[in-house]
Parts: sequence; C-alpha cells; structure tokens
Amino acid sequence: MSWSSDAVAPSSEVPYTATAFDAGTGTGRIGESRMPAMAQSGIRVYFDGLCHLCSREIDHYRTQRGSERIAFVDITAPGFDPESEGLDPVRVHRAMHVRRADGNMAVGVDAFIELWEWMPRYRLAARVSRSPVPRFFLRVGYRMFAAARPYLPKRGRGCEQSPYCGLPDKKDH
Repeated sequence: MSWSSDAVAPSSEVPYTATAFDAGTGTGRIGESRMPAMAQSGIRVYFDGLCHLCSREIDHYRTQRGSERIAFVDITAPGFDPESEGLDPVRVHRAMHVRRADGNMAVGVDAFIELWEWMPRYRLAARVSRSPVPRFFLRVGYRMFAAARPYLPKRGRGCEQSPYCGLPDKKDH
C-alpha cells in the first residue's frame, strides 16, 4: 500500500509511517495488523474537529450524496489513537488524510481529491484538480492553509484539547 502526499513540509518527502518502506520511491507499507477494519466500498477521512473551518467543511461534505460511504474521523476526539490506525501522530495533525478502500493513503490536496471522487457533485472538481496546473495551485494554497491552521480559532477549549498545539516545529522533522 502506498501513500501520496502534497509535501506540506519538507519532511513529508520522507516515507510516511511504515513497517517497511522503499526509500527510493517515498512509498510506505502500513502494517496490515494495524489497519482499521473498513468496508471495501468506502474511505476514511481523518480531520481536525477542533478547527472551525475544517469542521464546517466536513459538515458540508456529510450532507452530500455519496457521503454515506465515507467514515469521517475526528483526530482530536477523545480516545482517537493515530498509531492504532497506522498513522503518524505528528503528520496526521499537519494535513488531512484519507485512507482509500484499498488501504492506500492520500494526504493534503490528494486527500481532498480522493474525497471529492466519492461525491457526484464534486467529481468534476476532482478530475480538474488532477491536472498539473490546477494541482500545483491547489498544493500551494493548501500548504499556506496548513501552515496557518494552528493559529486559527479553535472550537471548544482550543489548545488544551488539541494535540496539534504541542507538536514540534516543522524544522524539527
């Protein structure tokens, strides 16, 4: 199983989190035993439930046709354990992740494109976004948003609930 990424930070060029990896290609294999059980016909979207903008967007997606086959997972919910899902606990807070039905991971803009593919209303946007020029601009925009997201207002009590606030600086990775 491989993953795709937008390289939110220079460190994301390193293979994701894996039990084994091919360092030459930047692909990783997520341990089979750590994979969550999931229906073959759906995806899992990992999002920051404390981020106002992120939550509003996910709430919108939940109302769309096709969303019934999508599991939306709040990574800030009590009891969420990224490692039990085969996710790197730091990286999952840096960018949105989607686990495809086949177990492959999509990160950042690629995660949004994968999510859009599951909803008929957004399929054209997904197709257009896969083209090089739109994808380039989407990635630039997403990197800017991802860098600013920790500073955006939080839902609830904010930082005392969010593991994101205590993450090491990007330079450390």
